[in-house]
Amino acid sequence: MVRKRVFISAGLAAFMIVAALVCPLLWAADNTDKQPTERSVPYQRILVGDYQNTVSWDEEKHAVLCALIQTPAQYGLLFHSTAVMHSNRPFAPDAELYRNEQILVVARVMVAPQDHQLDKVFEVERIAARDGELAFHYRFNEPTEIDTFSVANYLAVRIPKYNYKKVTFFENGKRVGELKPSERQWSVPAMLTEQDKLAGYTDSGGKNDETAKDLLSRAVAMAEEITDLKEKWLALDQIAGMCEEIGQSDVVLKYRLSALEAKVQFIQKEKFAFYDEKILALANVAVKFSEAGQKGRTVKLLTDAYQMTENIKDGARRVYTFVQLADRYTKA
Repeated sequence: MVRKRVFISAGLAAFMIVAALVCPLLWAADNTDKQPTERSVPYQRILVGDYQNTVSWDEEKHAVLCALIQTPAQYGLLFHSTAVMHSNRPFAPDAELYRNEQILVVARVMVAPQDHQLDKVFEVERIAARDGELAFHYRFNEPTEIDTFSVANYLAVRIPKYNYKKVTFFENGKRVGELKPSERQWSVPAMLTEQDKLAGYTDSGGKNDETAKDLLSRAVAMAEEITDLKEKWLALDQIAGMCEEIGQSDVVLKYRLSALEAKVQFIQKEKFAFYDEKILALANVAVKFSEAGQKGRTVKLLTDAYQMTENIKDGARRVYTFVQLADRYTKA
């Protein structure tokens, strides 16, 4: 078999060598300069009339209120209940909302629109995220009416939960506010929940860990004296979270377990509308003990929960409870 020999000119060979060396360098340079891509963040608007409340802040010092609400406590600092006769609307979003979502809020005090269409004053333009930072762009259509009363009006939207490093607010293209949620700066003007104060945070955004430790030691002593089991469990769980936050990791597990034990006592004494609810509540706590590495306590609670199913007389509810218990067993 005769093989043909292929000859490459010296110039072409040199070009190929240079190309082989330069292309990877160009590719690396291109990727080094590449900026994080911006992505659109989905949102759901909360209308002014959805809840029976009003927003309030010191508008003389801060014309524009900006906030990223991540807890019911934060919501309660901004919004205050105002009951309306013959209305069944809730006063605030359900606490479950904050498991997967958070609320962006911007507000202004303005002349009341003549047609009372408060939701038309603000419009969402876009909400975008890039490299752990969020940008909220909205339009403010200032009412032009005169000789009428003023109202505190707001724009609120629900967005997926995410720990953003920074949140910037743009009104009609102009930057009007900036938050740093990771540093507990969730609103402008700054507002502190009781949990923030317990953790040692200050209005200026700083943090005093020594003050936090002193407050925590007092809180622990007070929590031990609480007789209401639900209040005790919630207080101990909050203390555990604060200990974790200020670096007292050696006692976090202790207070977590104390909180869970208080919760077990609460469930055992509480009267539930249906007995299967009590059983599943205990099973849910058993899963929490499992996550804390307490296998013995987990097995005991799940065994107790299973034995309690004998008290369920309704066949359908009993089957449902067995299915739910099986799910808890797999999680534990």
